[in-house]
Amino acid sequence: MTVTRQADGGPVSRATVTVPSSYDQLAAVRSVVLAQAQGRLDETALEQLALAAHEAAANSIEHAHVCDASKPVECVVEAYVDRVVVRVYDWGPPFESGEADEPNLDGSAEGGFGLYIIGECVDEVERLRDESGRNCLTLTKHAGGKK
Repeated sequence: MTVTRQADGGPVSRATVTVPSSYDQLAAVRSVVLAQAQGRLDETALEQLALAAHEAAANSIEHAHVCDASKPVECVVEAYVDRVVVRVYDWGPPFESGEADEPNLDGSAEGGFGLYIIGECVDEVERLRDESGRNCLTLTKHAGGKK
């Protein structure tokens, strides 16, 4: 994990953790999110962001890398004065275009809730492919609620 601090209008702090695509590594993602967001968000918002980051990393592990531990998932967390931004990167196939459908919440489905949970937990979600060819899921949580 790397941590940097900036004072030029950019993030107040920034940390990066890169983990193998293995579910037992999700605690490291949660830990870096909590460490960087602590003091920036209230307790509820902090837990929501940590849950969203966990779901995003779990989706990368399961769907993009098919649990292949040789393929890394990178999580970058930037804390600003008014928000915390989490970026989860993977080397999977490009994201499908369009919005994710709301899952059936009647108890009949066993999966398909990840993107729904993420969308409910953060204020902004952006999916893109970066210049390196990686997927980047960006999650933003504003201090004091949605902006």
